[in-house]
Amino acid sequence: MRVPSPALLEDLLAGGSAARELFPWAPGAESALEAARSPRAGSAPRAAVCDRIAALLARLDAPPAAQQALETLRRPETVCVVTGQQLGLWGGPLYTSYKLIGALLQARALERQGQPAVAVFWLEGEDHDYSEVARLVLPDREDRPVLWQAPERPDQAGRPVAGRIVPPELSEAFSTFEASTPETEFKAELLRRLRRAHDPEATFAIAFARWLVELFGAHGVLCIDPTDPELKHLAAPLFERIGARSNELAGALAQRNQRLETLGYAPQVQRDPQRLPLFVLQDGVRVRMNELSGAELAARARSEPETLSPDVLLRPLYQDFLLPTAAYVAGPSEVSYLAQAAALYPVAEVRMPAIVPRPHGLIVEARSRRLQERLGIELAELLAGDADALKRRVVPPHDSDQAIERLQRRVGAELESLRGALLALDPNLSGPLEKSGRELDQVFSRLRGKLERSVQQRHEQSLEQLRRLLDQLFPLGQPQERVFGLPTYMVRYGLDLPQRLLAQLELLPGELQQLDPSS
Repeated sequence: MRVPSPALLEDLLAGGSAARELFPWAPGAESALEAARSPRAGSAPRAAVCDRIAALLARLDAPPAAQQALETLRRPETVCVVTGQQLGLWGGPLYTSYKLIGALLQARALERQGQPAVAVFWLEGEDHDYSEVARLVLPDREDRPVLWQAPERPDQAGRPVAGRIVPPELSEAFSTFEASTPETEFKAELLRRLRRAHDPEATFAIAFARWLVELFGAHGVLCIDPTDPELKHLAAPLFERIGARSNELAGALAQRNQRLETLGYAPQVQRDPQRLPLFVLQDGVRVRMNELSGAELAARARSEPETLSPDVLLRPLYQDFLLPTAAYVAGPSEVSYLAQAAALYPVAEVRMPAIVPRPHGLIVEARSRRLQERLGIELAELLAGDADALKRRVVPPHDSDQAIERLQRRVGAELESLRGALLALDPNLSGPLEKSGRELDQVFSRLRGKLERSVQQRHEQSLEQLRRLLDQLFPLGQPQERVFGLPTYMVRYGLDLPQRLLAQLELLPGELQQLDPSS
């Protein structure tokens, strides 16, 4: 089943030449090997970057497989398959895990082709939108999705989320989850591990990375924290280059935006190309560099690069300056803004990786399949999102009431047709005939009432079953992978669920893959 995607990605997947011209490599897994073997110059020192990854792994209690992957990355011939996502609580929505699984699958594919590769997760914590990351959606006992949101702290507003402490109110979410989920053999251990990853002293970056390593560390996943001041120092040559070539970068972006519009694609990132693609950290708060010139940026990059914070278009270049990236596993919206960032890579002299669209998944439980069968609804109908059409499907019109009314009229007519003959035999039968007519009316009235109650009950049952099915597969009217996280399903199906999903997902761009959590 196809997943609706932005026009640019749809055209790329269809092989459109117009969309293809925007990238140095054809999108997809096949281009990763070509990108891996292309020249890479002017990048950060590999050993120093690996040392920073090692320092992070030491804080995460990473398993031996992750340490082994780091040693592989230290070798000059090794490349990275990178993916990343904005930080979130409990690992974020399911698609975050699907992106990481996509990176693992792509790294394994390169390995099979003789190209050493490791999967790296970019912990995107530069953003300062706290409300987006300090939230969870948890199902209640009736499968209704309930949003939990931590309150903003005014004294922390504007600070990158990576360094902020996980909200103390998270204990409320743990209590809600514990009360609303079924009692299973996995529940206690799952909660223990979640609490350990999100201890009250942990930052968002550490909590998120701990949980990812808990889920996928055994497969050699590495994490990198781009807010690390030491990494900013390693990227100082890139930032200085950005400042020195700010006019060329602005021209390249303006030209690319114009080309996108000519091809019929709206630029994903709407900002003035003349604006420098960085924020500055002032007293820990992220502010836009509106008044800074390119020369001043270059000077700041030389003196205090740790105060610089890339925006959405510079972030990919920062990533690929630090890492030997052969492929980046991207979501649909990322592909759109990477089409803009692609014009900046040559100016900044950074090698752009191949873009691999991430896999899409839908966890379909046995209880969901039973509801589908009971209601006679196909998955495509559910995902079409037409709630009114679905209600008409599960509550079809019925004519039983009209049938009862027709029967009542026939019986009444038959009784009336006998009236003359009966009264001719015995005029005293008039009273009993009238009484019989009233009693028949009462009988039919009771029958009609019982029927209406029965139909109403059936309708209510069907609508409740439909509501449950939609909340399981399309919660809050959104794709499941964008709402629930892995703990929602791990509590039912076990701590090894990530491994089972890894075994089922494939790199199938644009395809929604049904996943069985029990197999």
